[in-house]
Amino acid sequence: EPPPPPTPAAAGVCCPPPPKCKCPQWDPLETAVPEDLQHASLTLIQRRLRPENNVAPSLREAASAVEHAGRAFEGWIRKRQALAEELPRFISKIDDCHAKAKAYLQSE
Repeated sequence: EPPPPPTPAAAGVCCPPPPKCKCPQWDPLETAVPEDLQHASLTLIQRRLRPENNVAPSLREAASAVEHAGRAFEGWIRKRQALAEELPRFISKIDDCHAKAKAYLQSE
C-alpha cells in the first residue's frame, strides 16, 4: 500500500486561504537589502528589453538609460563595500589625522 500523500501544510502550502492560514509567511522584500532590490530591478529591466519583447523605441531608450545607470550604481556599491572592508586597517591613522587637524584648527 503506498504511503498517503503529504498534507498541503506538510508540503509547504497553506491549507485554508490566507486570512485563516497559520503557516509562516515570508516576504523576500521585507528581508532583502537595498543592493539586492536594486539588482532585482536591473535584472527585470534587462529581461523586459530583450529583442523578443516588442518595446516602443522611446521606452527602450529610456529603459536602456536606466539600465546603464543601474550598472554604474552596482559598480559604485561594490567599490563602497570593498572600501568598508579595508577601512578598519586605517582607522588609527584616520583618528591620528583627525586629531592633528582638530588641534591645528584650535591653535589658530
